[in-house]
Amino acid sequence: MPRVGVPAALDVRIDGKFFQSAAGKRIPVLSDFALRIETGEVAALVGPSGCGKTTLLRLIAGLDPDYKGNIVKPARGRLGMVFQEPRLLPWRSVFENLRIAAPGAAHDDLDALLTAFQLGDCRDRYPGEISGGMARRLALARAFAVEPDLLLLDEPFVSLDAKLAASLREELALMVERRPVTTLLVTHDMDEAITLADRLILLSGRPCGVIADIGISERRGARPPELIAAIRVEAARRLANV
Repeated sequence: MPRVGVPAALDVRIDGKFFQSAAGKRIPVLSDFALRIETGEVAALVGPSGCGKTTLLRLIAGLDPDYKGNIVKPARGRLGMVFQEPRLLPWRSVFENLRIAAPGAAHDDLDALLTAFQLGDCRDRYPGEISGGMARRLALARAFAVEPDLLLLDEPFVSLDAKLAASLREELALMVERRPVTTLLVTHDMDEAITLADRLILLSGRPCGVIADIGISERRGARPPELIAAIRVEAARRLANV
């Protein structure tokens, strides 16, 4: 339970974010952009390539301070982030990659996390000795190892085959169910967004803006195929009308 007066949600207001072109021209990426994600809520950002989704995550994570606006993160500020690539330390073992991310975590807790992500048998191997799917699992485990208040996921299952991506989605959904965490997911996969998220945030091209905010009341993991299909059609209609 957050303390009274301490922010628990994610509040984002970006008045302006620009990139500089090779010719010196200022290119607007985000302008008059506002978003609020409630505590424990999972929201998915869906929009065209290059619209600014990854840029937004980088601003929220504090990796890019060059913007005008204000970002208020959940109270303790513990951040877990999964990039499009696993970004593991190749000279550290699977277990050590977790330990570096969460130096204060109990040994048994990290082992339990590896077991939850089906990595217990390879705890002493190195990233070059495990499969791409295992590396993705480890990246997810690393994000949860810090017991995050805010979880940022930048297309964590991109380029994986359909079966492996589906398996990892299930593992992610189980972890978020066990330990609710305010989550922002970037994805191009509409079915992935509908399956994992409580809200779909549909975005326009640059400068990025919110086209629609579609809430999904049915519990994650219990959404029938016909509901997923109906939401997919509605989202496609909203995006097509931009």
